[in-house]
Amino acid sequence: MSTLTFSSEVLSSEILSSETLSPSRAVPQLIDGHSLSRRVMITPSMCGHNSLFVAQLADWTWETVSTTCGTEMYREKNASGLSTYLSFFYLRMLAGPTIQMHQFTFGDVIDVVTTAFNFGTESMLTLHRIERAPQIASAPRPVTPLEFYERRDESCLYVESLNRWITRSRPESNEALVKSSPEGIATSHLPVLPDRYSPRLAYDLARRTGTFHDLNDPDYEPVVEEYVVDYTIDAARDLNGVRLVFFASFVSIVDSSLLKLWKHLGRDVESFLNRVVRDRQICYTANAENNSNLRLTFRSWRRRDDRREEIFNVVIREPARDRLILVSTLHIQSEQSPNAYL
Repeated sequence: MSTLTFSSEVLSSEILSSETLSPSRAVPQLIDGHSLSRRVMITPSMCGHNSLFVAQLADWTWETVSTTCGTEMYREKNASGLSTYLSFFYLRMLAGPTIQMHQFTFGDVIDVVTTAFNFGTESMLTLHRIERAPQIASAPRPVTPLEFYERRDESCLYVESLNRWITRSRPESNEALVKSSPEGIATSHLPVLPDRYSPRLAYDLARRTGTFHDLNDPDYEPVVEEYVVDYTIDAARDLNGVRLVFFASFVSIVDSSLLKLWKHLGRDVESFLNRVVRDRQICYTANAENNSNLRLTFRSWRRRDDRREEIFNVVIREPARDRLILVSTLHIQSEQSPNAYL
């Protein structure tokens, strides 16, 4: 029986070659002082359930802020020595018909560029551009506000995230989280987002009215006036490593509840999986306790001249504490017949 032996030099060479060639392990490239580029191979932990891919967005966001702001995201403390976290407050995802986050699968290779912006001392804003890797690579470029808001490429998935530094006001409680920036973080060198592109008006309106949808839009007519789903926070699944309800878990909670409404409307699971989510907006107004009972209230509208164009809206509240948790609005293209609901 023969014995195979490997020298440490050969083994190290093989490992280095593997890391160099594998996009899933590629080292991010700093484009300029405020942008990172990555080529990523989709692995099983990144795809399928929406929360898995959204969780990757959090990692890319934190990594970009760490690199461009000279901070250690996972160990930050405020002036009082308390742990502070870059928590998601506002999220918007804009997708083309051929690049949906729930359609990514094993082995897909994507290029991701994340650009950070100065949004004050207590917040960070990042823009992401995600596209399927082309056969012929080109030099990566930052994501500009002009591109995101006015000149989007339909073959790309764009994400806008506004994050706020927070800490707990009471140990072990997820209620009454307070703004709290870490010491020493450098943001003055980052570009400032022009006022005309600020999401403040959008999320302030959503908090007041319970939707990002213009209720006076004459092109849409109401379909579902109210559909309620109750949900209990699952401490074994929904919490992150610091026992906050993970922001990506809320995306999954919304979509899981939307599937219940989808079936209530007489649609099947296959059509749900094939839906095209063109625009998803979320404003997170509070976190939830690890044993909370939440109530999700849905409304929906359809476009009068194309009933496959629909808007679904959900408001999540914590009734026991009379708290608004989040507001989310989704613009969806479905496969439903134009005669649906007639």
